[in-house]
Amino acid sequence: MAVLANGLVLIGIGFILHWAIWRLRMPARHTRALLMIFLGTLGTGLALLHHFRREMQAWGWPLPANAAEFAHIGAFAIAVALAYIITYSAIEAESPTLAMILAIAEAGDVGFEQKAFHERMNDSLLVEPRIEDLVRDGHLGFSNGPYQLTRKGRLFIAIFRLQRQILGLGLGG
Repeated sequence: MAVLANGLVLIGIGFILHWAIWRLRMPARHTRALLMIFLGTLGTGLALLHHFRREMQAWGWPLPANAAEFAHIGAFAIAVALAYIITYSAIEAESPTLAMILAIAEAGDVGFEQKAFHERMNDSLLVEPRIEDLVRDGHLGFSNGPYQLTRKGRLFIAIFRLQRQILGLGLGG
């Protein structure tokens, strides 16, 4: 019970901080900001749980009994935070698949003519926002010429290349 209760409270505090910070001023690098918020909340929360142990015990709050339970709270909170951050990126920028499905759903029973569908699903909707995100996050750079992967971009793509190699998949999409 202590792991779940404390983990949910810490995630809830992280979510409230995320909401409040975004209301004040949306950061340029969303993923990094979210990681800092949730990991900062987790670290601070675990430290406060340990430091104010007696006071919280007097209030009847379920406390972790040992170091293993503190570790479980951390693992739970990190897993939920990472799942939220991944989900947030899908909410933040409309995925191409979601954009297509929503457009077809909006057409209702009438449907969406193929020509009109292809006109609506263009690079300005599907490709350009992703390129802007990659540049903003420092994965792509350009100087008087073509886009090139930055050092950060090469490290990022190495993860996916390795995964695809392990799974025996080609480099295509």
